[in-house]
Amino acid sequence: WDRVIFGRQILVLLANVDLLFEQVAVELETKLEKAGIPDWDVAGRHLKLLVFEFSLLDKQVAPYQRFVQEDPEVVRAAGLDSDELRMLEAHIAKIGGRLGLHLCRVGERPSMFAPLQQKWSSMNSTIQKVRRGIMFYANGTRLLSQDLQHAIKLGMKVAFLKYTLDPREVHVCYRAIKDLLVLVPFLIILLIPLSPPGHVLVFSLITKAYPDFFPTPFTERRQNVMRIYNEIKPAGHKRFEAWKS
Repeated sequence: WDRVIFGRQILVLLANVDLLFEQVAVELETKLEKAGIPDWDVAGRHLKLLVFEFSLLDKQVAPYQRFVQEDPEVVRAAGLDSDELRMLEAHIAKIGGRLGLHLCRVGERPSMFAPLQQKWSSMNSTIQKVRRGIMFYANGTRLLSQDLQHAIKLGMKVAFLKYTLDPREVHVCYRAIKDLLVLVPFLIILLIPLSPPGHVLVFSLITKAYPDFFPTPFTERRQNVMRIYNEIKPAGHKRFEAWKS
């Protein structure tokens, strides 16, 4: 009976390792799918590190997974190390904790603060999403302001200095005027009290009929270009100053 009990204890450990591994894999995949380009700038390095650690862990867990459905006597006879399994279990639970999961290990009682920790993690995630949304619209507003200022300067040069716009400058002026005109219906739809999926559905239907409906400063493409430009601008400015000196 001692041998049977030991075999079943190993089976319980194997089953829990397999369960925790699956939960972490699903959560990690979900976070990767939901991470848009703005999110990737904030959480990308963290997620890439977790993927790397999880892939190493996968190689350690794989040899044990074939024993999950075996008989306790077969498991005992295979000489599996319970301490090593507990270390794997702890490592998986640690990665799950970094993803916001609260996973229970074998023989561990759920913490009385686990519900509070889950609520705090959910609230913190919501705060981060709201913060990223505010930054997105703030960056879009700044981009639109810069476009309008540039278009006004070009218009004044045409009016007072008899300047002839080249095709690129004409495109810049046209884009700024178009963005200003579509901004009003864009804001009206955005302020309608709908759920987030409702807004996504409305905007997707509109963009199918009118592909240029979105103001370009409020698209990920323009903001990514601005972000890349801001990252390389200081380095280019320093090289230019060094060249001048």
